Amino acid sequence: MVPAAATAAEAAPPPNPGEVVPGQRTQTPALVEGIREPAPAAGDAAGAARAYLAAQRDTYRIANAGRDLEPAGTVTDGGQETVRLRQRHRGVPVLGGEYVVRMEKAADGSRVVTGTSGKYFTGLRTDTAAEVGDALAVERAVDAVLDDLGRERFAGYEAGERDESAPPLTGTSHGLVVLPSGSGVLTRHVTVRGDDPALGEPVLREVYIDARAGYPVLQYSGIKTFGAPKAADGMRSADGAGGARRLASDPAAEAGSGVKLDGTTVALDVTRDEGRGAYLLRDRSRHPEDSGNVIATWDARGKWASQWAGTWPETLQEFGSPTPAFGAEATEAGAVDAHWAAGRVHDHFKDRHGRDSLDGRGMTVDSLVGVTDYGQPYVNAFWDGSKMVYGSGDAEYRPLAAALDVVGHEMTHGVVEHTADLVYAGQSGALNEAIADYFGNAVETDVLGIPMDSPDSGLVGEALCRTKSPRECAFRDLDDGRTTTASFLGVGFGTDNGGVHLNSTIFAGALWDVRQDLGPELADRIVYKALTEYLTPLDGFTEGRAAVLAAAKDLDVAGRDLTAVRRAFNAHGIVPNWELALGIDSDVLLERVNTYDSRLGAGGGWWAASQSNEDGSEPYSVWAGRTDGKGRLKLMSPNDGRYHVNPATDGTTVVWVAYGSGPVEV
Repeated sequence: MVPAAATAAEAAPPPNPGEVVPGQRTQTPALVEGIREPAPAAGDAAGAARAYLAAQRDTYRIANAGRDLEPAGTVTDGGQETVRLRQRHRGVPVLGGEYVVRMEKAADGSRVVTGTSGKYFTGLRTDTAAEVGDALAVERAVDAVLDDLGRERFAGYEAGERDESAPPLTGTSHGLVVLPSGSGVLTRHVTVRGDDPALGEPVLREVYIDARAGYPVLQYSGIKTFGAPKAADGMRSADGAGGARRLASDPAAEAGSGVKLDGTTVALDVTRDEGRGAYLLRDRSRHPEDSGNVIATWDARGKWASQWAGTWPETLQEFGSPTPAFGAEATEAGAVDAHWAAGRVHDHFKDRHGRDSLDGRGMTVDSLVGVTDYGQPYVNAFWDGSKMVYGSGDAEYRPLAAALDVVGHEMTHGVVEHTADLVYAGQSGALNEAIADYFGNAVETDVLGIPMDSPDSGLVGEALCRTKSPRECAFRDLDDGRTTTASFLGVGFGTDNGGVHLNSTIFAGALWDVRQDLGPELADRIVYKALTEYLTPLDGFTEGRAAVLAAAKDLDVAGRDLTAVRRAFNAHGIVPNWELALGIDSDVLLERVNTYDSRLGAGGGWWAASQSNEDGSEPYSVWAGRTDGKGRLKLMSPNDGRYHVNPATDGTTVVWVAYGSGPVEV
């Protein structure tokens, strides 16, 4: 949990005043809209954007835009250009530091800036000289995940008793990253992967190790699942890394068919492969012939969800059939549904938003069906950064690909990852889930002709059950009426990654209200524009509201329609400063509790606890105090640059663990 960042400050208005929303814990505004400022001439859009921010230093407070903002991609739509710029502090990337500049380009090459948004952290002062190397950072990251999961689960690994096909946890360092806490915390970012032998699911954790003392100051899961059924306690989720696909040779396109799990016969775009002597669930119709990109559905029956923490299995093949009419085997595995639905979702983003596949550049869409949990039923689905993976289902739940909104949800995670890239933890993670639910349900209602005023239009995953009614079966309901003040759950990363599913329907419900009030086409365009042109990785509900309202104005929404958008967010309690009414910290990624993963000790009428400085940028010190509240607190540990954590006391003596760049000491 990252402690609070720098104190907020009002941004100065731009020379041509528009609407300015001040940033939180930064002097750079979170949103500027309604302006038309000429951008300096430059060779490309990113250069013009950086030159504009440099020229408006009094407004944006960015000391050296050319040095500290790295181009991260430009999206062009007609004469509109959206430039994403990632923040670097003294050459080191800043977690969630991303600023967006929106411009119009004229025929003569001149550009006009129409708005900006995002997070640029102006209070960073930390030095970037690391004392902890990659090897120690990886070791400490793996240890942190082992401790969090329960080290006893992995005892067989350490004793050499487990099958080598199920590897222990391993870590990969991605180098230095500054966490935007106060003056900044220099860390090494490590991804920990492996297999949890107790739960039979892959482990994928993003861990940030203090680069001076080697302590894990932030840890969260990178798993992007659909979510567990409401009635399934302890339902397991999974994720993993993508790998290189292997397509069969000598393809020839064909028209095929199959039967979905609801009994409907549908047309399928398939490919005849002479090498296998079979028709494959490979759709080549939605991409240019010479691109090599396809929509492919793969037979993963007999594969374990836990196997996706590594590379693509060599034995995996696309689902095949001796004839173009795929039979009962493809139906029962969920392959027909997955292949048909992937095409529908692809078409929604292409036809309504002009988006060419998940990455906007025509990437191949891979769906894997039929995965299990060590051979047992697996009732979940996930996006792993390169493909969709759908569980086998069980006696009650059909294979997860059987619901069009589930397929739409997982594919939308891919769209989010290639646009705003919302960090999958805390509020930004709940926003990620909300947008995935919104577009998943949007595709389903449009394709299946479900009226928006139907009481079941907001149900998510309601088509998966074999015996239960849709409402009993649904995983979530976008019309559940939840609000921030009555329903927001401020939980740590150990619970649902900080509430990514638990809190998602608060924001998704507001978006769904907008769709019901403004109609599907306009609402979808607003939400898509907010996602692709406004939102940045650490945005939460407040920034999400501002982004949607600004996108609506861009699309000339005004009057009663714009009031309806505001009303939708107000009804769900998503209003400026809503967090102040909670009495808890709503943002676990930039929260104000400045101690992470350190236990409290008590005994003999005394307590002992670890705490950082006020802004959370310094290592922790151990303090002790009387349980009756009398007397003054006592500083027990030296302020020597180490993290002093997990104290215990008997009322006479205090002991604790000290983490530094050398050995861990008691």
